[in-house]
Amino acid sequence: MPVPVPSTLELMGQPLELSVSGSGRNILFLSAGVWLASDAAFTSELAKLGRVTAPVHPGYGKHETANHIATADDLAYLYLDLVEHFLDNDKAGSDVIIVAASLGAYVAAQMAIKSCHRIAGLVLIGPTGVKAGDRHARDYVDLFAHAEPELVKLTFADPARFQVDLTELSEAVVTDRIRAREALARFVWQPYMHDPKLARRLHRITAPTLLLRGVDDRIVAPGVAALLAEKIPGARLQKIDRAGHLPHIEQPAATLAAIKTFIDALPAAAKTTAHR
Repeated sequence: MPVPVPSTLELMGQPLELSVSGSGRNILFLSAGVWLASDAAFTSELAKLGRVTAPVHPGYGKHETANHIATADDLAYLYLDLVEHFLDNDKAGSDVIIVAASLGAYVAAQMAIKSCHRIAGLVLIGPTGVKAGDRHARDYVDLFAHAEPELVKLTFADPARFQVDLTELSEAVVTDRIRAREALARFVWQPYMHDPKLARRLHRITAPTLLLRGVDDRIVAPGVAALLAEKIPGARLQKIDRAGHLPHIEQPAATLAAIKTFIDALPAAAKTTAHR
């Protein structure tokens, strides 16, 4: 299994922790940002399909979030700069496939409406970012209003696999989970988990797009993925059985197989050219 190589890069005045693993076609993985389970193992599996760059979202790792990075839209510009940085220094190709989950999927959609110039494909897992129902409909469960055992039951199809006794966790792990909660709240609190303008801009996405949704997702209403599939030109929605909101964590093999099929159908990677 590819071993991730960690590094730190400063972009837009924000120190950004990165891990890079694998080889081949460029893949940017944007984490779900949900503290209940790590997606690091899936990142390693994804590296079997290409060269995976996985940033740690600001506020989640050892670095504080810069004051000017406060929304999913801000993260989108940060990661567009990241794409430009590593592609401009890559001699193998000049485009990237973005694989992103939950919060990461929200950010990836924000990136793609701005520019798909260097995005070869888009995989949105357990996507968020739009509101499908009317003002009275609750499209998203409030992640911050539930005790953790109940939240685990809502997040996973098989919650018993992910229940933990918080009293048995180390202080460092508990601190990381608290920081993740705080960082997620910063990016999605208001309006909660979506941008009211995003749905009207999804037609700008020109990259081939695959949406993956767990059949048993009880965190996000089914209409959210359906709306994204409707608004993104040519997008395809695929459901993952026996999975909740985080199918890449709960059913990694099925999720990876769907992504591999999608990537295999994409045109060959674009070769490096000058971008000025």
